[in-house]
Amino acid sequence: MCKGACYLIGEGRSIDIWKDPWVPFAHKFRPLPRGERRVGVNLVSDFILFPEYCWDISKIRQVFEPDDVNHILSIQLSPNSGDDRLAWIPNASGKFSVKSAYLTECESRFILNGPCSSKVWKALWKVNIHERYKLFLWKLYWNILSVRAVINSRFPIPDVLCLLCKLEVETARHVFLECNLVEFLWWSSSWALRIDAFAHLVPH
Repeated sequence: MCKGACYLIGEGRSIDIWKDPWVPFAHKFRPLPRGERRVGVNLVSDFILFPEYCWDISKIRQVFEPDDVNHILSIQLSPNSGDDRLAWIPNASGKFSVKSAYLTECESRFILNGPCSSKVWKALWKVNIHERYKLFLWKLYWNILSVRAVINSRFPIPDVLCLLCKLEVETARHVFLECNLVEFLWWSSSWALRIDAFAHLVPH
């Protein structure tokens, strides 16, 4: 849950500046200290001037890294904000949901751990298709779909030939791009796809 949760600041009296997520756009919503952490400065409220409800800019600049200073100062303070409260950033309503948590976790894995560039995965994640298709494309690119070649690399099996053509080893690339029968099916579909145009997306 930590990956998508960030505090909305009221008076800042319940938010630990180092342990709690409270700075949008900062890494993991937590600011970095400028040098050694200052003793006795632990809460967000330590950086707010009351009753004006404005940031203590000079103090913030003394304690945090310059980039995080800008992030902090971009947070609007208001005496009408109420208590500090934790919000779920991936959801526009600020409310947590299992679906948005799942999408946030998957997105971070795809972008940080995948062989594709982050731009590619960010673009894919915004496409209006079901999440299971995005997961399928990720597995396809990672070459971890349960085709016979992959299964055989883990547990030897007696037959690794393509179930459709019975001519070539059944790899993901063969099944989706190179098999003559599959190529015919793609071309004869309602989309009339020329699958050779997608060859660069599937690993050899």
